[in-house]
Amino acid sequence: MAVAGAIRFKVIVTCTPVKPNDRRSLPGELKRTAPEAAIVLIAENDEEYAEARRQSYAGLSAVLTRRTMADGLRRIIQFGIDGFGLPTPGIPASSERRRAMA
Repeated sequence: MAVAGAIRFKVIVTCTPVKPNDRRSLPGELKRTAPEAAIVLIAENDEEYAEARRQSYAGLSAVLTRRTMADGLRRIIQFGIDGFGLPTPGIPASSERRRAMA
């Protein structure tokens, strides 16, 4: 948890099972310590995916299945959860350009 609060993450991916509305779950704690990060749950199977989509999970930004994980993550990283790109608060534009060139 200390690392999530000390380093600015844009996306955090977890496959840890969660309980609905449990702020003390791993995704809830990650969101509390890194509020600007998108928290993505990788569901083990279709049932877990359907349950996660039905319930309100504290801290989660998106749910993907293992089948669609690579394409889904690529889309989230490229366009953001809302489709408009992930915000990078506090990072100067020049730093972002240097990162993009690397």
